[in-house]
Amino acid sequence: MNPTWLCLSILLAVSIVGCVRPEPDPDTHTPARQSLSPAREASLALELQGNPEESPAPQPIVGISAADRAFIEGAAQAGMLMVESSQFLLERSASKPLCDFATMMVNDHGISNRALETLARTKKAILSVSLDLEHGAQIDELRELSGPQLDAKYLALQIAAHDEAIALFEAAARDGSDAELRSFANEGLAALRQHREQLDGLSPPR
Repeated sequence: MNPTWLCLSILLAVSIVGCVRPEPDPDTHTPARQSLSPAREASLALELQGNPEESPAPQPIVGISAADRAFIEGAAQAGMLMVESSQFLLERSASKPLCDFATMMVNDHGISNRALETLARTKKAILSVSLDLEHGAQIDELRELSGPQLDAKYLALQIAAHDEAIALFEAAARDGSDAELRSFANEGLAALRQHREQLDGLSPPR
């Protein structure tokens, strides 16, 4: 064969082979990722997270009655008055019987005050952290006294405070709307009545 024709034949064969592309293997071909619309992406996200409409709705907080709130505040004021007056007496008085009673007041009513604070928090009730004007004035009166006058004034204050607290707790235990507050009032009554009897023993003979 003519060398010129041979070269032309080889070049033609090479160009034909170069133009032929191999078919992709169907087993290894990865299809292009289809883009999703924003609406479809949001729908898929809800399916993965769960439908929020199917979740149980939070239960509303049921408030306590005005009378129960008044009991909580009244009990808190009475407890703080008994503790603060007793703390002051312990700083100034030389009477051992009164100091022993005052120590019991600080311990017993300190515990009940903290229990009331915890209970009030569960009822979404906000307690005062200090005495109101009326009860604060009683502490101020004590601060002006000393010796036997202080002892007599403290004793009269505790008697009046316990009488008022017993009436308050009895009404709450009997008429309260909230079961937990009624239970708290019933439990507190036993201690209040015991303290009141001890106060009778501390009273000067008439």
